[in-house]
Amino acid sequence: MESTIAGIIFVFFGVLGFAAGLLNWQAVLEPSRNYSFIRALGPLGMRVFYVILGIFVWGVGVAFLSGVLRFGANR
Repeated sequence: MESTIAGIIFVFFGVLGFAAGLLNWQAVLEPSRNYSFIRALGPLGMRVFYVILGIFVWGVGVAFLSGVLRFGANR
């Protein structure tokens, strides 16, 4: 049960991060919150980072939902 809940949460935030990077959502990529990242990577690099991070988090969520990874005490 814990793996299913964790999988759904990971998939949700993975899709959210992917969409934020792809669609350039200013609420997520706001310069005042991520100033050090934007300064280091640049605006385009920051968007690419969010897309890659979103894909990774989504993949972890799919692994939880498919049973490849388990979450909780019953490993």
